[in-house]
Amino acid sequence: MNNDLATMGGVSLVNPPALDLGEPRGLWLMSDLHVGASNTDYRRIDREVKAAVKRGDRVLVNGDVFDAIVSGDPRFQPSTLHPRLIGDGDDCPMDAAVEWAAELLRPAAEAGLIDYVGHGNHETAIQKRSGMSLLHALRLELGRGKMPKPAGYCGFLNYRLNVDGKRVGRYVIFAHHGAKHGAGLGQLARLATIAEADLTWIGHFHNKQSTGRYTVAPSNCGSRLEVRERRQVMTGGYTFAYGQNARGRVTDRYASVTALPPGLIGGTRVVLKWEDDSLVVEARS
Repeated sequence: MNNDLATMGGVSLVNPPALDLGEPRGLWLMSDLHVGASNTDYRRIDREVKAAVKRGDRVLVNGDVFDAIVSGDPRFQPSTLHPRLIGDGDDCPMDAAVEWAAELLRPAAEAGLIDYVGHGNHETAIQKRSGMSLLHALRLELGRGKMPKPAGYCGFLNYRLNVDGKRVGRYVIFAHHGAKHGAGLGQLARLATIAEADLTWIGHFHNKQSTGRYTVAPSNCGSRLEVRERRQVMTGGYTFAYGQNARGRVTDRYASVTALPPGLIGGTRVVLKWEDDSLVVEARS
């Protein structure tokens, strides 16, 4: 398993600090921030990150922190860049994007609450062309000890669960940013059959979905049956598919060009509780 600083491909294995379920604990799942884009809702990102910190939620980011569409990219047009990236005239829009992303995530980083930051297709695209890891640059901007090493395009998070200092189990999340081809819900369902995880999570499609099912299996000792909940979550992005950009003009972007409906934006909160000697999970979009 590879979890190097500049990991793009492969599967990362991340072991965050244990969760103490003496009281309910939240995991704030977010993806597709697209920092630097002209049609991103930056106020919502700022508001949701600060709200997560106030609650003490762990913060997980599943790819496309950056939009990273610049000159030379076939998707580039001048209106894709937010004015802030070119406002000071220093011709370094990606430096400005890194500073902005750090500004938005700093409250969670300073509180020591960021557990996972994975690569998305926008980070991998610019890394393949330029050899620059934007997520590594973001980590340096925030401080190495305040953001974990960037994960790959997909990865497992293995949370240890404690109650009153006693180990009561674990909660495993399989995060995959999402692939280019195929419908989002079908892709999410397929990933859930591939990975052995309590929660399978993708972004990429800028749409919110949450579903679940139970599995039944004999316990390790074979003396009883164990019923376990399996969740599937798709997080929405933070861009306006058909809305106005920062200059007040409608931006014809991916969703409108490909006839996709505008999806609900924002993150999803997963709450873990320990009740009656068992784990209870709630997902709140």
